[in-house]
Amino acid sequence: LSPDSDLALAMEYHDTNQFELEWRILASALQNNPENKDIQGKFFLLQAGFGVHPTIAIGPNNTNFQLVKATMIAEPFTREMATGIALLGMGESNLATKCFERAVQYRPNIVDGWAWLAISRAKTDPVLAKAAIDRALITQPLNTQTWILVAQYHLTAAEQKQAELIYRNVLASEPDNVSALLGLGMAISDSDLVGSLTSLTHASELVPGDPQVWISLAEVSLRGNGYIREIALPALDRAQSLEPSDPRVYLLRGRAWLALNELTKARSALEQADLLSTTQSQHAEAAYYYGLVLLQQGEKEMAEAKFLALAEKFPASPWATEAGKVLQNLARPVR
Repeated sequence: LSPDSDLALAMEYHDTNQFELEWRILASALQNNPENKDIQGKFFLLQAGFGVHPTIAIGPNNTNFQLVKATMIAEPFTREMATGIALLGMGESNLATKCFERAVQYRPNIVDGWAWLAISRAKTDPVLAKAAIDRALITQPLNTQTWILVAQYHLTAAEQKQAELIYRNVLASEPDNVSALLGLGMAISDSDLVGSLTSLTHASELVPGDPQVWISLAEVSLRGNGYIREIALPALDRAQSLEPSDPRVYLLRGRAWLALNELTKARSALEQADLLSTTQSQHAEAAYYYGLVLLQQGEKEMAEAKFLALAEKFPASPWATEAGKVLQNLARPVR
């Protein structure tokens, strides 16, 4: 197989959580193409998830730099926790789960290990996730940081009300707790947009040097078109000044310009997002919105090709599902 064919097959196995088969494909592909950066990056990701010490030199241009640093930690529990958190941030919840499972074996009495295990399982295995969070809650009283993790579990499990309650309880005693302000802002973003923006704005005032705060503020403000020029775009300017290579900034900027019908700017931002993306989810999201821009520009055939390629390359992605819906609508005869 060619390197591209190997990668396509490996990604298919990855998307269906057949990691052992993916490992075989990538290991063989790497022998035949030892300098291929894409293969190196995918294999490094698997090695990290399986707790195998990396056997290839890898740089920040090939994969997430936080993940690279995590795998270099000597102490096993700390390494597994840091690696799991990095993988979770990349959208790799199933590989992250493997790390947290090993972490709680190393130190079963550390509550945060169980909380992170619950967070990583929340979307893929709700029953085991609930068991992990119950195990975390055995230890009482919990400290503030652990309560924040419990709230994050509820938020990941789409249990916004439970998350909101915990965040508000934390803020009642610690009104400037940035993690609680961020979490509350996300938890109530669908039910109380103004309250959400107020919470996130407060967080940005407390830690103006944290790009994640500005990204969260921009993401939520995109839900109300009246806030795009006033809040979203300035927030993205701040985030980009702090983290110029973060693909999320360009994804959100592309969505903002698309909402404002500034299609040339949207197209440019999404092209940059795809170039900088480090996860399949980010690539898929960039492709989906790029397809929408093409439609808005009247490029129907190019848009259809983009959506079809998205569905073929990332079949398990929710963005592929959304692309399929658009394709169905395009195929309907005009009455």
